Amino acid sequence: MSQACPVKPTLYFDGACPVCAREVAMYRSQPGSDAVEWVDITRAEPADLGPGLSSAVAMERLHLRRSDGSLVSGAKAFTELWKSLPR
Repeated sequence: MSQACPVKPTLYFDGACPVCAREVAMYRSQPGSDAVEWVDITRAEPADLGPGLSSAVAMERLHLRRSDGSLVSGAKAFTELWKSLPR
């Protein structure tokens, strides 16, 4: 019997925003950052954003899709990101 691999949390960020890009680069440099999928919405296709998230909405604030597929944004997205990283 095979078990499905757990889906990684996915962080959607604005890679064209210097502040956002710098902060995400800091998170991505941390040990354990490979436990998160990182999607730069300025380079993503609409299908890369998944259900319930359009490019326009994604550009408004930080979003994170949890492993269960639910979507959170703003401060909740940061909280979920911090839970996903070992530090």
